[in-house]
Amino acid sequence: MARTMSQPSPVRPRLVIARAANGQPRTYRLAAARQAAYRRLAVAILHLDVASLADQLRHARQPILRRAA
Repeated sequence: MARTMSQPSPVRPRLVIARAANGQPRTYRLAAARQAAYRRLAVAILHLDVASLADQLRHARQPILRRAA
């Protein structure tokens, strides 16, 4: 059965995985959040367009893969 706007999604229970320095419960992992934040910061600082960068890398790799085959 499809969910509609009038039917709220079920609430996922959050587990306390650690405590912050001030004793507040933390329900997310810092390492993954920190890595993602550093990636977003690098993209913003370097003005990288990730999609075009991936495309450039893919095209640069094609001749190398052809030679290896």
